[in-house]
Amino acid sequence: MTTQVRIVLLRRVLALFALILMGVTWPLWSDPASSISPRIPWFGFLRSMPSWLDSTALGITVVGLVSCVVAPSGTRWTRISLAVLLVGLFPLLGYDQHRLQPWMWELLLFAILFLIAPGQSGWRWWRWVVISIYLHSGLSKLDASFVESHGQLILEGMLQPLSIDVRFWPERTREAIAWTFPIGEIVLCVFLAMRRTQRWGLWMSVVMHVALIWTLGVGLRHESGVVIWNVQFIVQNFILFGGRSSATVAETDATPIPESAFIRIAAAAFGLFAVLFPLTENIGICDHWPAWAVYSSRPGQVDVLIPEEALQRLPAESKEYVGPPAPLETDRPLRLDAWSFETRSCPLYPQNRYRLAVGRALLGNAAEDAVFIVTSTPTRWGDRPDPQRLENAEVETFLKRYWMNTLPVQTEE
Repeated sequence: MTTQVRIVLLRRVLALFALILMGVTWPLWSDPASSISPRIPWFGFLRSMPSWLDSTALGITVVGLVSCVVAPSGTRWTRISLAVLLVGLFPLLGYDQHRLQPWMWELLLFAILFLIAPGQSGWRWWRWVVISIYLHSGLSKLDASFVESHGQLILEGMLQPLSIDVRFWPERTREAIAWTFPIGEIVLCVFLAMRRTQRWGLWMSVVMHVALIWTLGVGLRHESGVVIWNVQFIVQNFILFGGRSSATVAETDATPIPESAFIRIAAAAFGLFAVLFPLTENIGICDHWPAWAVYSSRPGQVDVLIPEEALQRLPAESKEYVGPPAPLETDRPLRLDAWSFETRSCPLYPQNRYRLAVGRALLGNAAEDAVFIVTSTPTRWGDRPDPQRLENAEVETFLKRYWMNTLPVQTEE
């Protein structure tokens, strides 16, 4: 199978899985902006974007994805399909930060890279992008916070369906096993990056994703989108690294498509951006999900507490997401993650900026009396900075530190 055939197959596979993932998270894309479904655009000028333009962008995106699936092979059709897809994706994603799910970020990078270079250059760099995903994901978990929290959750989810209770295991044993999760991803990255070990890396990735499907889908019963994305990675990796795809271009294509120096330079520039941009998460430029910090303890935390007397001013639709107060407390928490899963069918965008913004929007007039407890990203040694307690005007002042918009779109309600 030539590289060009693999490119077409990869285009179809990623577009097909994107259609499936959009289907299982349909409310995220289709529900109009409202008090129970606030949309937080990336930039302030998009707050006045009419709803019909959002619906049009959704329609163009779906058409672009279908075109990527059914369009004939060939460089021309690849570029046309991806161009249509991007015309819809940019306004669609710009309208709501929540829509930048990890699988959508991967699709966006793929579409841009192969629109720039639909041939060998795009193929080479896309393989490096996928390899870097494992590296960044592993590095994001290589800290004490993951070992003590998310690592233990994954371990329990992996063994609980087998009726194995790890809670009574020695703490050092459980922590040692948790350390193998991020280390395994980094080793997988190294194996895929080296030609002699790529086949080992491929099968190692299959084992890892099957284990994640078992753990997240069966053990922890997470949403179906997580399972589907892991299936996508298995199929994707067989296309990228299976068979003779690990060989050089000369060995896979007897007559490779000629590419200009401009295309090669453009592909290299964007490929380097896609590979290196996640490193800026540590200085607060790249968000956690675009940095591939998935199931990581790197994201901060926002807790929204509502006094009992303020509940009457809470929008009726938001009241069902208010939980009971903690022991010896009177303030009640607004369950942001539950809201996301039940109204958007997907995880909540993990950035503190977004969580504060959507929390304020869901509270409506009750936001004036609510308390926001903000905890920043922990250190690699597991220490979290002291939580900040924000009330009323302090929230607005706190949000001004961010470059991105933190206000919801304007609605007619």
